[in-house]
Amino acid sequence: KNIDLCISPTYDQLQDDLADGSIDLAIFSPAAFAKAIVEIKNSLIYLASYIKKGKGYYHGYIIVRKDSPYKSFSDLEKKYFAFVSQGSASGYKFPMALFLKQKINPYKYFKSVKFSGSHSKVIREVKTGVVDAGATWEGAYESAVREYGDIFRIIKKTDKIPFDGFAASKKSKKINPEFIKKFIKLLSHITIETKTEKGQPVFNVDKGLPYTGFVSHDLSFYNVIIETQKLINEFEQSNRNN
Repeated sequence: KNIDLCISPTYDQLQDDLADGSIDLAIFSPAAFAKAIVEIKNSLIYLASYIKKGKGYYHGYIIVRKDSPYKSFSDLEKKYFAFVSQGSASGYKFPMALFLKQKINPYKYFKSVKFSGSHSKVIREVKTGVVDAGATWEGAYESAVREYGDIFRIIKKTDKIPFDGFAASKKSKKINPEFIKKFIKLLSHITIETKTEKGQPVFNVDKGLPYTGFVSHDLSFYNVIIETQKLINEFEQSNRNN
């Protein structure tokens, strides 16, 4: 009852609003939630995260066209590459971590690096040859295969990336322990799944949520994102100093 939906212009604004109690509940992207855990942990109450087919995580992919000769990072040197955006876990942070762990600076390794702005655009640009390879996430990849056919090759998969986090504000006047208990219980019983006429599950990021339900983790579940962000920060700081 009396629920108002707010769309924050940025995740930083969403974080600030949750911290000061301007909003009661929030949904954060994986990277944004990991940032919130680091910066406003004492101001939030973790509720739950999405799951997909029983898993609380997903992967990012580095993809190329299947009819291309590219099968590894070494094949992509001096080629054109696309990330999604610097705020994207699967479209930038985790793929960047893959490169950095192999001592690859993408901005020097590739002929050109661009930020396409969305997962679907990265995939279209790989499909049409605007770029030779790109970073995306498994849900967008699955949708693209259904739309375009089996025309892509995955040449690298990232570490596991936790799904989005749901949190409540400790400063909210509407949130109390009983509400939290009931809300988490409610989420744990929700299933989100659509099926084809043949009964096969469908997870379409363009036409519906690519999730099947919710589960609560320990906050340490998001440490992998926090550590990945540290690696990115060190790289960016080094680049600024150079």
